[in-house]
Amino acid sequence: LFTIGSRYILASNQPIEQVGFFELSSSISNVVLPLVSVFALVMGPKLVRDTSRIDAYYRKVGSGSMLLVTGFSLTMLLFNEFILRTLLGREFALQTSWPLIIMLLALPFVALFTLHTTLLSSLRLTRWAAVLLLGVGLTEVLLNVVLTPTYSAAGAAASVFAGYALAYVLAVAVLWRACRLDFAAPLKQVGLFLAFLLAYYFGGFTSWP
Repeated sequence: LFTIGSRYILASNQPIEQVGFFELSSSISNVVLPLVSVFALVMGPKLVRDTSRIDAYYRKVGSGSMLLVTGFSLTMLLFNEFILRTLLGREFALQTSWPLIIMLLALPFVALFTLHTTLLSSLRLTRWAAVLLLGVGLTEVLLNVVLTPTYSAAGAAASVFAGYALAYVLAVAVLWRACRLDFAAPLKQVGLFLAFLLAYYFGGFTSWP
């Protein structure tokens, strides 16, 4: 419902092709997410049987998921212009570039959202898992109203980034309170990922717009 609403808001504020550019960037960035979901699904039943090992499972699955996601994101971000022109042609590549960059920046938070909701469900904190889902949806819809009139597909992508980043902060607070979970390993990987991209961008090594 929230996803449909967000697309409708984008379409009402911009030409319909902007929805297509956003969908392209979303589809490309989400290619790797099924593998992350497999990690979380494998972890879930084990945690239900033995929640005392939640720290060990989180470190292993969180680190593995972040390694996969950040590796994919870095590859796509560094070579996005070549990949998009090869797949879509020059015109579509130019229009899809910024939305894809923002969606790839959001990807670690999207992956951690899957992991955190699995943890919350395993700990029988399903109400908080629902709150996270609702928070992502509402944030995405509200920011689409604000951002898409000016920034079109890139604004829609930014709303996704903001929604999942907010969900990450909330999930960390809830899980810390529930079981004093150690978030250091996956958070360190996300931090290094973002720091590298900032250095790469502001160092002038990229042709990003």
